[in-house]
Amino acid sequence: MPPGVAVSQILQLLSQPQVVQALAALGLGSAGRESVELFDVPLESVAVLGYLNELTEAALIELEGEGRW
Repeated sequence: MPPGVAVSQILQLLSQPQVVQALAALGLGSAGRESVELFDVPLESVAVLGYLNELTEAALIELEGEGRW
């Protein structure tokens, strides 16, 4: 993956209101929404958090490869 790709994907994801909705839903526990539609794909709210986790790990690997982590 070229440098900065994962960070760019994280920024794109965080700019989506559905991501904020999913994270807020997780914070609300059972009172929150179980799923959101992100980029026309229905996802469980917890899956959005998992995707952010994967992108964060990829970004750290990119930065480590550049000697920045």
